[in-house]
Amino acid sequence: MRLLGLLCEKAVLTDFSARDKWAFFQEISRILAEETGLKARRIEEALVEREKLGSTALGQGVALPHARVPLLPRIYVSVARSLKGVAFDSPDGQPVKIIFTVLAPEEESGLYLRCLSHLARMLKEQGFREGLLSARSPQEMLEVIRRFDREF
Repeated sequence: MRLLGLLCEKAVLTDFSARDKWAFFQEISRILAEETGLKARRIEEALVEREKLGSTALGQGVALPHARVPLLPRIYVSVARSLKGVAFDSPDGQPVKIIFTVLAPEEESGLYLRCLSHLARMLKEQGFREGLLSARSPQEMLEVIRRFDREF
């Protein structure tokens, strides 16, 4: 499986604006609800509950919020870029500019964990982060992801 096979192309956002992670969860839930057919409130509640366990910000300007959502038919991934940054309680105290969100069915464990691990490895690569930050369109962001995506 490759990341591109799980990515929601309508949820590739090049200049996302949110004041903090809670506002981000609300807006990304609305967008992902259109893709998944689930209610936005259900998605938002799952993301917020997971975030209450500890920040999903990784440092270096990236975050990887994720949650298991009942009745979800498959894994869905979105990517959002915020040029000014989002307050996300990052371990390095820096605002987050790249946010990959992963939603998975409750019963899906193996692929879900592999997807999160794969994304975390990709996000550690400086070239990947720089490519996403410099992309001028959703298509360019997808091309950056395609270049760095490996089978997982």
